[in-house]
Amino acid sequence: MLSAVVQELTADLHRVLVISIAAGVTIQAIMSHAPAARRVIRAMPNMPALVKEGMTALAWSGTLSEDDQHMGHAVFEAV
Repeated sequence: MLSAVVQELTADLHRVLVISIAAGVTIQAIMSHAPAARRVIRAMPNMPALVKEGMTALAWSGTLSEDDQHMGHAVFEAV
């Protein structure tokens, strides 16, 4: 499914921050399917996040700026 989604978004991936919650899909897999994606965050929320009692682990590609890292944190702090 990742390939199909990436194909639709390829034209825009070079300029956006990509945040993925796709289970079992690594940052390297995302970047290999979408060479234009250089700013990638992989998030792994757990089920209690549905009731705002959980936590989310974040990992990011080495090309993220400090602002991108803050954006990733801000998105998931809301959960």
